Amino acid sequence: MPPTRGTPLPDFLVVPPNKEHRSGVKFLATTTDSSHTTTVGVHWCEECNVRGFKARGGRRERGAVAVEMAIVVPILVLLAFGMLEFGLAFKNKLTISQAVNQATRNASVLGIDDYADIEILNAVEAGLADMIGSVAHVDIFKADAGGAPTTWDRYTPDAGACGWDPCPDPDLGTAVYGSPNDYKPCERDIKLDGGVDTIGVQIEYTHTWITGVLGLSPQTWHETARASMEPDLFGTGDPTC
Repeated sequence: MPPTRGTPLPDFLVVPPNKEHRSGVKFLATTTDSSHTTTVGVHWCEECNVRGFKARGGRRERGAVAVEMAIVVPILVLLAFGMLEFGLAFKNKLTISQAVNQATRNASVLGIDDYADIEILNAVEAGLADMIGSVAHVDIFKADAGGAPTTWDRYTPDAGACGWDPCPDPDLGTAVYGSPNDYKPCERDIKLDGGVDTIGVQIEYTHTWITGVLGLSPQTWHETARASMEPDLFGTGDPTC
């Protein structure tokens, strides 16, 4: 007959644990056959049980950590790339806004100067630097009372000597002003008697996301600024075009 767990041994019968295994005899086990009953101590090892429990628990914990990492890591990667993408997009947006504001200030001051448009475009190019390749076009326009364009010159970045198509630079020959509508510098009103023009500059820019991890398609942005032309206090403000 197999041993059965009995009552705990009295304290004076308990074998003290040894230093290595912290083991001892804690319970009585009895076996009985037809002729006699034998009582023996059951050996018990505390550290063995603890080591086995820790080993099983460690495997479970490692499995749980692996599952958690599989869930959390993709989310952290998306957050990191999202912050990178939108941080760069915000920086580009600010750069374009500053460039168009500077170009509009130049437009307000230059007025009817023959070099007005090329100086406006040079200000855009200087403000955007290496981002100029993503510019679709730049419009220099006359705004109505509500700020909407009524007539304008449109210029596209170009690899030629002028840097813009068409080229409004008088130093490179006859200045050619933009289309679809003409708003040449000489047609801008800077006379006080009739009310000066409100001139505006608009940049159309295509933003391409850097990493592509978020799966976002390129976006077209428009940045616009407007300003009143500085009036001509001494001249006629009405040159011959």
